[in-house]
Amino acid sequence: MKIIDEKGKLFKKINVIDFLVILFLFCFIPVFYFSFKLFTKEEKPKEYIDIEVNCNFIKIRPEVLKLIAIGDREIDDKGAVIDEIIWLGEPKPYRYKFNIGGDIIITKEDSELKEIYAKVKLKAEIKDNFLYYKDKKVMLDSPIDFKTDRYTIAMAPFIEKKPIQKKWVLVQVKFSGVIPELAKVVVEGDTEKDPEGEVMGKLERIISSKLSDILMLTKNKWITINHPFNKDILLIINLLCTEKEGILYFKNYPVKIGNSITFTTDLYSISGTIVGLEIK
Repeated sequence: MKIIDEKGKLFKKINVIDFLVILFLFCFIPVFYFSFKLFTKEEKPKEYIDIEVNCNFIKIRPEVLKLIAIGDREIDDKGAVIDEIIWLGEPKPYRYKFNIGGDIIITKEDSELKEIYAKVKLKAEIKDNFLYYKDKKVMLDSPIDFKTDRYTIAMAPFIEKKPIQKKWVLVQVKFSGVIPELAKVVVEGDTEKDPEGEVMGKLERIISSKLSDILMLTKNKWITINHPFNKDILLIINLLCTEKEGILYFKNYPVKIGNSITFTTDLYSISGTIVGLEIK
């Protein structure tokens, strides 16, 4: 019995071309299915988190300023609240900032537009270890639209800086080997000032001022004698220090017994060692 007869039929029942088409479909459908599964990933459910963000509402027009209030919120297409104002500061003139190079920033106040510091509760999406709000990555100083049914304004997230804690500290400082010309001009009441002219250090009292001791080897024996000119001066200085993580600093140097310190006035600069301190 012929497999293909003179009419081109397979086993006298099915046309060869039809058979090849069926065979092709039989082989192609599984390939198509597994290829589709391979290149089509299942979409993961989105993960959201509610966070409170410090932000700055910027470039606010006068007519919009009157509308902004605590409790204002934005609602998405599904009727869910995605952001809400939970705190508002006082409005102030909006300041433009221009970087002209060399880390020099020039600011200019706008005569009409305002800005307001605020705290906003956001429903943010977590994606690749970043936060997204309305499909935009939440980044510092990167404006995002805050939209209600009455107005739309731009808000820029920022980090709230903690106020710098300052304390006055009485330190006892020993200045060794001070030359006579310098020793004469160091007097009680001398002050050190910051670049803005504010007092940051004051010489409260001179405890002692005496000739410096020097060691001399004579006849195979070390002896102590007075230096003919230079002096050791012991002072009490009141320093305005900043506190960071429980450590006091003066001009960015830790204020600790044994550490060096430099006291600078309009007339002189002198360096010594802290030998005692009293925190007020």
